[in-house]
Amino acid sequence: FTRVEKEERAAKRAADFRPIVYICSPYSGNVNHNIEMARKYSRFAVDRHYLPIAPHLLFTQFMDDTVPEERETAIFMNFVLMSKCAEMWVFGDTISAG
Repeated sequence: FTRVEKEERAAKRAADFRPIVYICSPYSGNVNHNIEMARKYSRFAVDRHYLPIAPHLLFTQFMDDTVPEERETAIFMNFVLMSKCAEMWVFGDTISAG
């Protein structure tokens, strides 16, 4: 490869890189509204060239937050995922127990 080709390939790799961002936002309470907002926050991250992780949108599809053991497992998995993220973005003005 020529120097220019190498520079172009490096620039493309840099442009393709998307840091993983952990999306924090309320889930409980007005669940339907909060799900919609979490989707919007995730889209906001994508539009800024990030790869969003919103576990409260995923885990609630197959785990029951009202079962203490499942809630504890989900919180543990959240911490594992969080450790893989470059950033954490917190949305909203409510800090929930989760």
